[in-house]
Amino acid sequence: MRWIFTKPRISPAVWQPTASPAFRLDDDSLKKDIEGIVALGVKIHYGSKINLKRFEELRNTYQYVYIAVGAQSGLNLGIPGEDAPGVYDQISFLSAVNRGQAPELGKNVVVIGGGNSAMDAARTANRLVGPDGRVSIVYRRTRAEMPADFEEIQATLDEGIELIELTAPECLLVEDGQREIQRLLQNGAG
Repeated sequence: MRWIFTKPRISPAVWQPTASPAFRLDDDSLKKDIEGIVALGVKIHYGSKINLKRFEELRNTYQYVYIAVGAQSGLNLGIPGEDAPGVYDQISFLSAVNRGQAPELGKNVVVIGGGNSAMDAARTANRLVGPDGRVSIVYRRTRAEMPADFEEIQATLDEGIELIELTAPECLLVEDGQREIQRLLQNGAG
């Protein structure tokens, strides 16, 4: 018998993807995958928080323990203004959208970063701002150096999202509720 211990849940039949956008993993596909796993004889324990004590219990009970935690929290940029209202890390933003609590974005959105979560955030924002909006990705290195999967980068570009390479923000400014990147640092190639 195999076991899965998971904290998030919607119901005994479906996991809750906290930050996975629906265009990447829709509820029906997720439910079908989980039903297939359960059909193999896997028992799922929902609502299981794994702390150090519980982890030691699992290690002592089972011959093998595989840990797949996923992204638990977003990353900070370490620049002034990142804690201003209307500035979101990728995980908080994607999770809010999944809960049906999408924030007001305005029509011009900048996503800072080059990983898969940044691509998810940009593509999600693109759907929220609609055809009259604009979404750009700012990344400190070149496209070839982005850690996101090639297919994720290409899908993002195919949606018309602009990629600004070799650029990094130095600070964010909020005035009268409007957020903007105050200064950009142009990086050299290599």
